[in-house]
Formats: sequence, C-alpha cells, structure tokens
Amino acid sequence: MSQGVVTAYLVNLVTEQVDDHALVVWYDPRGALPGGCVEPSSPEITVARYEGSFFQLRHEIEPLMNDLHPPRLVVYVPMGREKDPPTPSPADAKARLSRSTSKGPQSRDPGGC
Repeated sequence: MSQGVVTAYLVNLVTEQVDDHALVVWYDPRGALPGGCVEPSSPEITVARYEGSFFQLRHEIEPLMNDLHPPRLVVYVPMGREKDPPTPSPADAKARLSRSTSKGPQSRDPGGC
C-alpha cells in the first residue's frame, strides 16, 4: 500500500531530523497518528512509542543509550509537551506567603535532616 502525500512528507521530515540530530522526540498532542504509524524510511532508525508509562519507555530505550554516540532513535509520544507550571504573579506569591506565616512559627530541625 502506498503512502499518502502527508505521510510521505512526515516520513521524510522525521528521517531528516534523525540524520541531523540522531535522537528525536516526536510529540503528537492531537494523537493524529495512532500508535505512531509513521516509520522512518531507514531500517537503521529505531522507533520507540510511549504506551502509557514513561518508566516502560525509559526501560525500552535505555540499552540504546549506552554508547559513545547517540542512537538513531525516534521517541513517539502521543501527547503534548508539558510546560513548566506558570510563575505566580506577585499578588499570588504575597497571598501564599501571608497564608503560610499566619499559621504561626514552624518548628525546624536544626540538623537539616
């Protein structure tokens, strides 16, 4: 079965990215490609897919990372990249500080443990 125009474009784009950077993490927040069905055109490129557990994904790719050179690897993640939590505004920070200090002094372990 032949690839569609968009799929062929994505395959070429992913292959070029791997050629340039070796390791590519592909976030697909809309889940447009169920199961990450776009395979790079080179058999030398490994595709690892997130399937509900980042621990499992790490377990799967960790053996590939034990070399002096990065692996030719695409990590497909069918979700968006999580951003850092928003920085609180000065008013939010002041309100949070006043709530924490209104509880009275907190005991602290002088040993730092």
